[in-house]
Amino acid sequence: MSNQLVKDFLREYKINNRSQETIRTYRDSLKMFFKYLKEEKNIEVTDEYILRQINRNTIKDYKEYCLIEKNNSPATINSKLISLKKFYDYLIDEGLTNDNPAAKIGLLEIKQKDEKFLTVQECKLLLDAVKHGKRKNEDPNRIRNILIFTILANNGLRLSEVVGLKLDHIDLENKTMTFIAKRAKTRIIPYNRLVEESLNNYLEYRKERNLCNEYLFVTTKDVHISKKQVQNLVKKYSEIAGLDNVHTHSIRHAFCSMTAQYTSAYELQKIMGHNSSRTTERYYHMSPERMREISDQNPLLEDK
Repeated sequence: MSNQLVKDFLREYKINNRSQETIRTYRDSLKMFFKYLKEEKNIEVTDEYILRQINRNTIKDYKEYCLIEKNNSPATINSKLISLKKFYDYLIDEGLTNDNPAAKIGLLEIKQKDEKFLTVQECKLLLDAVKHGKRKNEDPNRIRNILIFTILANNGLRLSEVVGLKLDHIDLENKTMTFIAKRAKTRIIPYNRLVEESLNNYLEYRKERNLCNEYLFVTTKDVHISKKQVQNLVKKYSEIAGLDNVHTHSIRHAFCSMTAQYTSAYELQKIMGHNSSRTTERYYHMSPERMREISDQNPLLEDK
């Protein structure tokens, strides 16, 4: 993909300090769209073609192709459409075109799945599996893994946030971690004494082995760990704990659900870095007893 327009678009997002994850998603989505035009429509995509020839029907056909021919999920298709919308929004802002052919292409409805919420006891089982699992004394990454799971369970971080943690993101004095979240927003969150204890153990472990990588979580060879490696760790230890279908997001859900019991929706939204309050509100499950309690507190009842 050598189109100068795309290069300029991605460079603009880098300049504006957008996350690498966002930039990668846009790049890959545009690459797949142009590949579709070349292989399925026999079109050689040039900058001129991008500006003058792509229209709403082109995008509609691509959406149908992704749905029927590629059998993409609604979430994947929506991601591709959003990338195209953002690309053409950029071209309009630059004065290169007046039309966004993807603007009025509707996104697909994503059905809400029954999400796996770990209970407090299940979270403890998972942490116990990491600390005392099979062949614990033979695992050179045990101290690192304890910290990974302790942070996941006690701070509810996204997988990308855990993997992306750097040493200079951590303020040992104030006991906080800093993240450049979505849309380049800075989010500073505190960590508790359990995380502090695990973190100190791991930093000492790194020092003893002269591990100098700027990223917090590394292998024994001082190589930055990947998302896939963390996902494999969750799968491994959840099986040891006797838990089914657990993912990193399951642990995040558990943290949200537990924290919602003693915080407001606004507070939880800030802690989790949710852009929309609707994302946060699903963790507030009002019981019939609580609804009755609220009903019985109506001021109009005072005259009765």
